[in-house]
Amino acid sequence: MESLDIGRAFKFTFEDENWIVKVLIGGVISLLSIFLIPIPLLVGYFLTVVEEVYAGRDLPLPEWSNLGQYFSRGLTVTIGSILYSVPILVIVCCVLLFTTAISDGQGNADAVGLAILCLYCLMILYGLFLAFWVPGAILRYLEVGSLSGMFQFGQIWQLISRDLGQYFVVILLYIGASFLASIVGSITCGILSPWTSFWAYLVGAHLLGQYWRLHRPPAEQPLATTPA
Repeated sequence: MESLDIGRAFKFTFEDENWIVKVLIGGVISLLSIFLIPIPLLVGYFLTVVEEVYAGRDLPLPEWSNLGQYFSRGLTVTIGSILYSVPILVIVCCVLLFTTAISDGQGNADAVGLAILCLYCLMILYGLFLAFWVPGAILRYLEVGSLSGMFQFGQIWQLISRDLGQYFVVILLYIGASFLASIVGSITCGILSPWTSFWAYLVGAHLLGQYWRLHRPPAEQPLATTPA
């Protein structure tokens, strides 16, 4: 079984002749994501990079000319991710209710405090689950081209479990790249953070595309649909 080309994932961005312009645009969109609306653009670009790596052509980086397609596909995956995050929102609401109960002097403070602690632990565990599961759900979306693919749990698990070791490596390396990006960003007092974060995003996309190609090569694709 082939293994991930880790070095390639970390350096391919800078091998594009126009990487400065493309990363500059990506960083600006990352910066504007505080207004939420540009987020689907980033997600759509991420999906395209994953597909390109899967197809065996990681260069050149995608152009920023297909904004409509990036937004529509990215919006679909963003909606799917939000749906996956609903339990976290429910937990947060419960924590707020319990916190209000304590501040109003209602109920046993120790019992309510313990309940809040348990809810926080549950939220952390579910957050870890999302970090593990959602990349696989994204790959399944790319295979079927619809939001329903993100909730085809059996097929998602089948893809993830083909090589749990390498799948975990993809996730851990993306976290590592994000941590490195945050360090570089902090060194520059946060000025470069949007651009270093975008680079980490590309690293994650490349690694995920590699995993997809290694463990569900094009010849094995059950569907030949092009994601909408």
